[in-house]
Amino acid sequence: MKSHMKLWVFAILASIVSQNFQSSTGLTIDKNGGYHVVLAIKNDEAKPTHVDTYINSIKQSFRTLSGKMWIATRESFYIAKLDIILPQSWEVEGNLTLVSYPTADIRVSSANKFPYVENNNLCDLPGDFIELPKNLFDNEDTGDLGDNWKVLLVPWARYRWGAYEEHGAPGDKQFPYFVRDVTAVDDEPKWVPNGCTNGDDKLVGAYKNLDGTPCDPTSTSDLDLTCRFYPDKSANVNVTSSLMHFHFMDSVYEFCNATTHKKNVPTKQNVYCDNKSVMETIESSPDFKAIENKNTYVPELQTEVSVSASKPPLYILLDNGLADNNGASVLNQVIPILGKFFNDIDTTGDHKELIVGVGEFPTEETKQYLKPLVPLGLLSQNKDAVVNAIGNRNAVNLSGADFGVALQQAAAIIKASSPVDGGNILFVKTSGAKNITDFSTEKKIELTLRRDNIKLFTLEIVDMAKTRQNLVKIATETQGDAIAYSRADRSKIPTEFREWLEKLLAEYSSPPTPKRVERIAYSDTEFNNTRYVYIGSLNTVGWDLKELCDVHSIHSRFDLFGHNNFPTLKHCDARPQGWGKPFSEH
Repeated sequence: MKSHMKLWVFAILASIVSQNFQSSTGLTIDKNGGYHVVLAIKNDEAKPTHVDTYINSIKQSFRTLSGKMWIATRESFYIAKLDIILPQSWEVEGNLTLVSYPTADIRVSSANKFPYVENNNLCDLPGDFIELPKNLFDNEDTGDLGDNWKVLLVPWARYRWGAYEEHGAPGDKQFPYFVRDVTAVDDEPKWVPNGCTNGDDKLVGAYKNLDGTPCDPTSTSDLDLTCRFYPDKSANVNVTSSLMHFHFMDSVYEFCNATTHKKNVPTKQNVYCDNKSVMETIESSPDFKAIENKNTYVPELQTEVSVSASKPPLYILLDNGLADNNGASVLNQVIPILGKFFNDIDTTGDHKELIVGVGEFPTEETKQYLKPLVPLGLLSQNKDAVVNAIGNRNAVNLSGADFGVALQQAAAIIKASSPVDGGNILFVKTSGAKNITDFSTEKKIELTLRRDNIKLFTLEIVDMAKTRQNLVKIATETQGDAIAYSRADRSKIPTEFREWLEKLLAEYSSPPTPKRVERIAYSDTEFNNTRYVYIGSLNTVGWDLKELCDVHSIHSRFDLFGHNNFPTLKHCDARPQGWGKPFSEH
């Protein structure tokens, strides 16, 4: 029983940890080799002058890709459906969806100057997502990077099939741009492009420097780093592969296979895929193995346009800890009010984009770890589940339940699923059973929430003696809000608690606005299971952020226990009140 429980807890943790990476959530492949793909435009992208033309360009590019992919993969894969997610600011009609740029399979933004693939897995294994430049779809056929379908198919091979490029780069000693041709005689080029092409015929073309001047491929010395090879279109009509080499050549439309593959050249495909061809890599991928019946034709591409939600989610975290007698009576009063509040929200007006999820801790199965009850979703679609989860809270007499772990897990869920940067947690905290345990440090929880732009709103049930509110400082520092009730407050709860919830609903969608900076020093060794010590916050006025970490006082501060355990600093961060990435790092 215990081992089963441990495996169940591990599965939950693994799921939540994996969500931190914001890998894509929409892609599926059917038994015929058809992909269902989600493409999203980043929410802050400016609306094109002719938005309908831009959308049609995306559709046409993928229609072409679908047919060309089917041919290039020996009639194995195609694009069955494309979901296009647009920013609300583009004012295009479409269903509201939680899927957005951070969770799409293909992510389009002006910040992306070239296609990029996030795939840190081994050869023939799929990756996380593709990033594309927004201007790629300014034209539906071709642009500065070549034919659109080729610009899409090349990163797709890396993204879904785990293939690698079959070319080198100038100055790269492991994967050089040119390699020596030991078979060259007389005036033949001694240097040829590193890559894979079909057949025994050598590529014909011109060798030129970036400034247009010729470079000499017959030289026995290394060519200059500015030298490039420009293939002659008319002289290479029989060259049909590889798309992972010179994809921009008009004649190239397929990948190298077991017959045409060049195993003796120093390309990433050879090094990382044990000298297998790209086609062999594709045929050993999980996607290829998932095909049961190949289509004999390419079906018409199905497309759907949706609009991304533009507001951060609200995650309700319920503490199931056993409250004392005083706290139990208060809890029995606030829980119905909380459930009714969410039940009464009008999701057709101002709150049509309200995204809500529910989790609980501790439980008998997960102990102090969060157990998801209702996944983040539009309240208009999951209201019954949310209200039911709130109303069916189950008290658990479990000592040693560290709420910091559950809060950080809730933050991870938000980060993985939010259509925008950041989110909110509404934490209903009981007084809890009296216990002694190793709790997460307050600063660690605070930094986790602020790093991910998450506001914390807390309702704490306290005893008659008004014990210290555990979360009021964290709520304040994250620009959320805190409220607490004891049995003495029962008469004002019905009115005041609902007013507080109304305030939360009015403030949850506003992002935090940090106005101060903090310095955090990190030690070389661990103390209390952490490597940092909080130094303090400073007004930004008059400070050069690049010099913040050089302030002498930072080297003589004490740790959270008053001990000077940090004689040697590993590095220092200076950031705007803990939000986002550091300004400087030493």
